[in-house]
Amino acid sequence: MNRSAMLTLPAPGAETSVLTTGCLSLDWALGRGGFPRGHLVEIFGPPDSGKTTLGLEAIAAAQRAGGVGAFLDAEHSLNAVYASGLGVDTNSLIYAQPSTAYHALEVTRSLVKTCAVDVVVLDSVAALGPDPNPPTSSPTPSCGAGFDYWPFVNGLRALHALLPKSPCCVIFLNQLRSRLRVEIGSAETTVGAPALHCFASVRIRVERRATITARGEAIGIRSALKVTKNVLGHRGREAEFQIQCSGGISREVDLVSLALRAGVITRGTHGLSYRRTGLGMTLPEACAMLRENRPLFDLLDLELRERAGLGRNRPLAAATAGA
Repeated sequence: MNRSAMLTLPAPGAETSVLTTGCLSLDWALGRGGFPRGHLVEIFGPPDSGKTTLGLEAIAAAQRAGGVGAFLDAEHSLNAVYASGLGVDTNSLIYAQPSTAYHALEVTRSLVKTCAVDVVVLDSVAALGPDPNPPTSSPTPSCGAGFDYWPFVNGLRALHALLPKSPCCVIFLNQLRSRLRVEIGSAETTVGAPALHCFASVRIRVERRATITARGEAIGIRSALKVTKNVLGHRGREAEFQIQCSGGISREVDLVSLALRAGVITRGTHGLSYRRTGLGMTLPEACAMLRENRPLFDLLDLELRERAGLGRNRPLAAATAGA
């Protein structure tokens, strides 16, 4: 055996570099403070549950930290106005519209090879169609109408070999499907299974819980996620978050809710308070107070991250200072 094939294990306690989402509940559920770099992440769930928003939030976080993000829009449905509202710089965003699994994975591998892209989001695997003219060099033929499974498997295998050598995080958004004639076990599955289940280091299931309304008009949704697979941290963690129609994930609501449960924010006769600083009588007033007072938001975010064991990650305000 060639000696160059011999490797040494990382030092005990060495942490995987992560791409923080800025939302404490999501960072805690992922176990290490965000999406892991050098790994494949699958986010799946029913339609209109917040999958695309999570992908765009990851791109926005990478851009705020000075990185580069790429969005592969297989569904041809990206709303540039909504993405800009989430903090995505659409002028510097790498954008492509792959139509087949072979094309999508080829573009993804090219971006990962450069080691200059921090996050690649594919929306979605379910929208990838078969290649009408597959390349002659492909070792396996197309599966016909529907989804090109075997070219997808070969592309995942090649991508899996490249990711550990790159600081890029690849996020595949996916949809749920139902298998026919299933008598034992769950009939739910995702497009690209079971290969994608195997190659993904982290799998996150997202579900929509309720619609948030104000004066009879829908202004957002409340979603919940569960980490069903995590080879780098805790598996089975759950988190809830709110998505506003105009601004993405509401970090202030997330932070105040967690602080109330942890006892960091106290509720008294004069309303909510944090370190003798009044935040208002109700949750919306406290969120508005934190939205206007960024140093206070930063201080509360840092304290909760330290309590959750995520103190080494930069707080959200540090990443958004230059935004």
